[in-house]
Amino acid sequence: MASAVIQFGFVTIFVAAFPLAPLCALVNNIIELRLDAYKMVKYYQRMPALKAQDIGAWFSILNFFSFIAVLSNVRPPRRRYYNNNTNIYNAHM
Repeated sequence: MASAVIQFGFVTIFVAAFPLAPLCALVNNIIELRLDAYKMVKYYQRMPALKAQDIGAWFSILNFFSFIAVLSNVRPPRRRYYNNNTNIYNAHM
């Protein structure tokens, strides 16, 4: 679970810098799922099912990552001004 939360954090925070990150994460998760399924079938017995009410402390961690991701992916507005000498429209990024 911890590796999935870390992956979620990196994907959501840095998606603006690397737009293919969600695709890479998806491919990674598919491969990891298949390998884990193979290991469970081939080498391990069935795990006992445990009841859980919710995901516990992970919920607040995922909320925090989501909040930081929104802040890091929002582009600040451009500052626009007119040059007083030539009346040429300029925009700073």
